[in-house]
Amino acid sequence: MTLPTPESLTELKAALPGAWTQDAAEMAPWLTEWRGRWTGETPLLLQPRTTEEVARAVEICARHGTAVVTQGGGTGLVGG
Repeated sequence: MTLPTPESLTELKAALPGAWTQDAAEMAPWLTEWRGRWTGETPLLLQPRTTEEVARAVEICARHGTAVVTQGGGTGLVGG
C-alpha cells in the first residue's frame, strides 16, 4: 500500500462530496492522540456518513493501492 496519488484523492473527493476535508485545522483533532503523545499526518480526512460511502472509499483506495487507516472512538491507551 502507498500514499494516495493525486488521482485517487480527486476520485475520493468526487465520490464523497461533503464528507472530506483537507483543512489542517479541521484534521488536527483527528491526527493527535488524546494525550498529545503522538501526531499523525494525512493528505485527506474522510468522514463517510453511510456504509455505502465507506464501501465506496475502500473500493477506490483498494483500486489505487492506497493505504486506509481507520479512526475509532479515541478511547484506547495503547497509541493505536
